[in-house]
Amino acid sequence: MFDTLLAAVSPEGGDLVINLTPQMLSIIPLLAVAMQMLKGIEPVAKLKAWFPLLSVVVAVGLAIVMKMGPDTQSQIMAGVVMGLATAGGYDTARMASKVTAPLAPAGTRNTP
Repeated sequence: MFDTLLAAVSPEGGDLVINLTPQMLSIIPLLAVAMQMLKGIEPVAKLKAWFPLLSVVVAVGLAIVMKMGPDTQSQIMAGVVMGLATAGGYDTARMASKVTAPLAPAGTRNTP
């Protein structure tokens, strides 16, 4: 199951195809939790705007170390997919916590 290729180059078109595997899907939440933990550490919290990029870099590193693909290009792309999924989940969770009340129609006021 885990030895499934994550990315393969198609010989006819040269397209890169990324397949999500259970291994990738299990690492994405772990990366999201790690990013949330880093957010609580004071010196690292100052880099909050860079967390999406940091998650991509960490995911690419994990993909290369864990050999998530047949070659380096496939491993890097698998890491980019995992990092973007982690960053997207992080941004979505952060945005959902900011929404507190629906917007009022134009010309009216929100009342508490």
